[in-house]
Amino acid sequence: MTKKTITYQDLPNSVKYGLGFLFSGWILFLIVDYVFLNSFWFLEIFIVLGILSYYIIRIRDWARVLALLFNVIGTIYCTTFSLAFLSANFYGSFLFLIIAVLMGGSTFFLIKKESSHFYKINTPGSHKNQPEKEKRASS
Repeated sequence: MTKKTITYQDLPNSVKYGLGFLFSGWILFLIVDYVFLNSFWFLEIFIVLGILSYYIIRIRDWARVLALLFNVIGTIYCTTFSLAFLSANFYGSFLFLIIAVLMGGSTFFLIKKESSHFYKINTPGSHKNQPEKEKRASS
């Protein structure tokens, strides 16, 4: 069986929008987290998101699910900081609100049935991407 390379044009629109929101939200999160919070775990987050980004681009369904989990947690985190910064720092509050919207948009597009189906079909090693004859032969 030949390995098919998936290009950007092969991605459904929901996946394209989801990845756009995902990477925009994560990059902005890392920048704002470093500038405003100066957190000690910046490097760990950077490494984890980098590894996860690699596997999302390589079309792994488990990475999509993990990214959705991170986005839900990130949306709650950013909304909380947005409300906390509201009285002290309007710009910080506004930036955290933008990040929450980007992560929420990414979650919306990546959880859609079209995206889920695309990731499940194209994940290497899944039985859904094998032709029927190969499924019967391997059984």
